[in-house]
Amino acid sequence: HRDLLDAMQCRSVPQLIPAVYRIPLPRAEIASLSRIVLQHADNDPIAREITEQAIASLALLVRLALEKNPSSEGPYLLAVAGGLLDAKSAILRGIQDLLCESQCGPALVHVVQASVHGAVFMAVKALRNQPA
Repeated sequence: HRDLLDAMQCRSVPQLIPAVYRIPLPRAEIASLSRIVLQHADNDPIAREITEQAIASLALLVRLALEKNPSSEGPYLLAVAGGLLDAKSAILRGIQDLLCESQCGPALVHVVQASVHGAVFMAVKALRNQPA
C-alpha cells in the first residue's frame, strides 16, 4: 500500500479516501494506480485478488456480449483497447485463459489503440469473409 499512497501523494490510508474521490480524478492517474496493483500481484494477496477480479469481470463481459449476439457462434475476433491490455498484458492473458476454460476462447485477439479502431478492424474482417 505504500506505493499507492506515494502515487496519490498521501502519508496515510485515511488521506487516501478523499484523494481517490477527488473530482475529477485524471484517467492517467487511475491507470498509474492499476499498474502499481499489477506490479504487486505476484507477491501481495490483496493485489492478486484485485487483479483476478478484474480478469474475471472482463472475461464475463466478453461472455455476456457473445450470449447477446446471435451471430456469435463459432470463432470470433476479440478487439481490446486500453492501457493495461497490450500484447504482453497479464490481464489479457488471464482473460484469454478464462475464456478458453469456458469453451469460448477467441480465434484472434487484436489490440487496438482506440475502441473505434477495433470496431473498424472487425467490420473489415467480417466483410472479407462474406461471400461476394
